[in-house]
Amino acid sequence: TAGVNFNFSNPSGNELANSNGEAIVGTQFENGAIQATQGPAITSHPASRFSLNLGANGTLSVTATNADGYQWQVSSNGTHWSNLSDGAGYAGATTATLSITAGASMNGNQYRVLVSGAGCPVVTSSATQLTVILPPAVTIGQVNGCRGQLVAVPLQVQNFNDISAVTLHMRYDTAALTYVGYSDTALTGNLIVNAPGQGGLVIMTWFSLTPVNLGNGLLMNLNFITRGSSSITFDLSDPAYNELASSSGDPIANTSFTNGG
Repeated sequence: TAGVNFNFSNPSGNELANSNGEAIVGTQFENGAIQATQGPAITSHPASRFSLNLGANGTLSVTATNADGYQWQVSSNGTHWSNLSDGAGYAGATTATLSITAGASMNGNQYRVLVSGAGCPVVTSSATQLTVILPPAVTIGQVNGCRGQLVAVPLQVQNFNDISAVTLHMRYDTAALTYVGYSDTALTGNLIVNAPGQGGLVIMTWFSLTPVNLGNGLLMNLNFITRGSSSITFDLSDPAYNELASSSGDPIANTSFTNGG
């Protein structure tokens, strides 16, 4: 705090005069002061990047001194920013901690927070970018073939990342198809694919101490001799029959399995 004072060392140094040019007697001069207030300062910014599984909850936080207001913002390109409000996957939009429930449309969004306090200029945190991890998907392809011909039925995957184990159980009609093996697999290591007794069931198991990141593409082909038409379907009677596990060994929730044939 600093005072701002009138200098009374000379009476004529502070004077008001009327229209006659005469000094107005009794004019009062009161001293003032400047009150300096410390503005807000961010001491801990949000992490520059963070990831959430689809549907999972996470938080972004900022730590600041001399702060009395917060406003989180979102941008899809890092240039144009919009204020957030609670709802639609967000909570705590005007607090130091923003809670996010990850939706697919949030992937790639950037977030920052405006911090205000004591009427001083607002300070802005560094931005952080969200990656929404979509659950993997396994799809049995649709193929056409002539009777008596070898056909390769593709197993396609999407979002196949950080995978360390796979278990698949797939059923087919033995009157129409004969399983003869697999080919073009993207997996290496401990892989077993068989059709016990040609009983209409193909079982695939695989694991590796080194997680695989295939992204989107072909997992392998299942080869059949065809004598007729048949669907090839995942046996979903037991959740453990079809399962993908991450590098932590935990089954990946919400993995989708789509039938073909």
